Amino acid sequence: MKQIMPHRGINVFCCIFGTKGIMGPMSQYEIEIKTLLGEQANADALKERLKELDPACKETSRNKQLNHYFHGGDLHKLFEITKDLFGDDAKKKFEHIAEKGSKFSVRTRQKDDTVLLVVKASVDEGTSSNAVSRMEFEEPVDVSLDELDQFVEKAG
Repeated sequence: MKQIMPHRGINVFCCIFGTKGIMGPMSQYEIEIKTLLGEQANADALKERLKELDPACKETSRNKQLNHYFHGGDLHKLFEITKDLFGDDAKKKFEHIAEKGSKFSVRTRQKDDTVLLVVKASVDEGTSSNAVSRMEFEEPVDVSLDELDQFVEKAG
């Protein structure tokens, strides 16, 4: 997999979660509206506008993220290379995605001090970014972002 671009910015999103999914009760359905705001002033203005529309609206968490996006590669090979970084449940979920998913996207993420591997794959005719049926894997790893990037690059 080849890294296509690091991404820094301020993101705001809204999610709605369910309890049933293709992979059983641990799965979630998600509706996400996301926008890259660019700078803090834009984020502050959006938060104020949301509070005007709904006074009960409040910030529930805050973090900084650095995402590295990758293109191409072999998802099965990525699973084999990284499987020892995960516990049994996460390993089973990733293996299921590698076996059943079709079009996929991979990114590495540093969220504050936590490094994560993120894999999204479609299970219908859509893409990994907009499929109606999409599987997602987002798990922390105990290696640096640079080390995780190297594992991903080894997968093709």
